[in-house]
Amino acid sequence: MSVKLYHLTSLQIRSNVFVLSISDKSYTIESTQVKKSNDYIKEQNQQPDVLYPHDAEQVLKELDPNIIVRTIYLTPNVRQSIGIIRRLKHDVDIFINLYSNVDETANKIIEYMQNEGIAFTGASFPFNDPTRIELKRLCRYNQLPTPKFALIIDLDKYNDDTLNQVVDKLDGFPLFVKPEHGYDSVGINEKSLVRNVTDMKQRCSPVIDEFGGALIEQYIEGREFTVLVIGTKHMYQAFNGDGYARMDIRQDQRTKQLFILDCNPNCSIFYRDSCSADFICQVNSWSKSRLMKFLLDQDSAQWQPINHSCDPNVWIDGFQYVARRPIHEGEQLTVDYSTYTVSSHDFECWCKSPLCQRRIQLNEYKEKWFQDRYGSHTTSYIQMLIEIDKMKNNKL
Repeated sequence: MSVKLYHLTSLQIRSNVFVLSISDKSYTIESTQVKKSNDYIKEQNQQPDVLYPHDAEQVLKELDPNIIVRTIYLTPNVRQSIGIIRRLKHDVDIFINLYSNVDETANKIIEYMQNEGIAFTGASFPFNDPTRIELKRLCRYNQLPTPKFALIIDLDKYNDDTLNQVVDKLDGFPLFVKPEHGYDSVGINEKSLVRNVTDMKQRCSPVIDEFGGALIEQYIEGREFTVLVIGTKHMYQAFNGDGYARMDIRQDQRTKQLFILDCNPNCSIFYRDSCSADFICQVNSWSKSRLMKFLLDQDSAQWQPINHSCDPNVWIDGFQYVARRPIHEGEQLTVDYSTYTVSSHDFECWCKSPLCQRRIQLNEYKEKWFQDRYGSHTTSYIQMLIEIDKMKNNKL
């Protein structure tokens, strides 16, 4: 028997999408949400003054117009942000992580979702936050060309002579100074390109103070390329990576050799004004909706739920699902959600089976037809509710 997975556009119940964002534009997670009341959203959500400029709602609507998109604004407070995700996790099919900053909040949220088995797109921990030294070492280990480099953590331990020795090992000036741990162009400005020891010391000092270490890199004169990498297994093997990332590559104008400069996991995408990753998709004739669908399809087996049907071909048998009737090759697996738990609200059904009830009620387990149809093929929780209901009826 083969299993045919159906994607987001095939969900047979109306889906809500939660967009988790922060007022300083630095944080966004989107989640495909199965059920959550609008009252909850109003109670939990506080609108900030500045909105994150993404167009993810429009992109998701292009995939499925029935999706309801809501935005939840998180604070940089780690515990508070994790608390919000914890309250939502039981109703979520998948989080679409669009957070493009790298900080403690992002790391803890990704680590929490990973440890809890919550499905999400994008890079997982710790690939979402690699140091540039780690990337350099991985490049060298895997024989991938990368510019020569040196790391300075304490500038006071160097004098002009020892700094000149560092310069000689890097084949001389010009050199490029960047934070040892950072993302995108944070900590990089017009003073980052240095041509003498004095300029190098003046640039290393503030970088070390703010970021903890200065990476001094051989400057490659030539064209620079920004490459969006998504779901390419062999490309990521060297970096132990997953999800998607934007890689910066330079071509030596003299030798034409390519050098890997940096790797930015969970790079900014789905911006209204289009960041580099969005522009890459645009010039390659990839619409944002196509990119979104591609991200959802990656490792879909980790999150794709079994669809509901009023006449399912699979039902519960103890702690596992078993076939309720012969299943044809390629046939979609379905289960009656009412045999699993009690819904928090009624929902419309579009399973199109001859037994479709059109609307799934909260307490279907109380109905005689339900008990006759499924018998003991429900969760122990539903069986307990049935027994409690019978006891109440007997007392009456």
